[in-house]
Amino acid sequence: MRCSSCHYENPQATRFCGNCGTPLNNRCAKCGRDNPPQFKFCAECGAPLQPGSPEPAQGAGGAAPLTILELLRDYFRITAEDDARQRREKVIGKVLGLDHALEDTLPYVFGLLGIQEGDDPLAQMDAQIRRRRSQEALKRILLRESLNQPLILVFEDLHWIDGETQGLLNLLADSIANARILLAVNYRPEYRHEWGHRTHYTQLRHDPLGLP
Repeated sequence: MRCSSCHYENPQATRFCGNCGTPLNNRCAKCGRDNPPQFKFCAECGAPLQPGSPEPAQGAGGAAPLTILELLRDYFRITAEDDARQRREKVIGKVLGLDHALEDTLPYVFGLLGIQEGDDPLAQMDAQIRRRRSQEALKRILLRESLNQPLILVFEDLHWIDGETQGLLNLLADSIANARILLAVNYRPEYRHEWGHRTHYTQLRHDPLGLP
């Protein structure tokens, strides 16, 4: 771990530089965010920061998998430079500016983004119920946003999709028939879904690209 002050190369998991005493941050190799020295996983993308650390479980502790995180960050315009307070302020401002009736979705969005302040009010909730209500909260926000402006939601490579994102897509597919939302996805032939019978579903087949 290289010291930002003197550039001395310290061993992994070192909290202070052994050459000059400067506190060391863990810089994520995946997204570039500087994390506190004690962090084992990146607070921005969830990637392991120390060699040998296992990959975090998808949706562990109520946090969202990467695909849903990217959707939330884009929608709420959250950047890597924002701290937890700034992220909460962006979420609150966006949600309440959209509709005060959506205030009850805030704990679920905070949980998905991992930005709860203090004790998690959903910590004692059954994991399946929490997951379902979190997906419902996102659906309500997106449907309400679509009343203000048309939305295009793009999810790629569904053949690699995680269970939580699949659950959100299934919920959206059941809810957007009369909404101003275009849900665009792509996937390989081995991927299976249950949307084909819906009248608002259209499939465009693309044959494999041939080599010249």
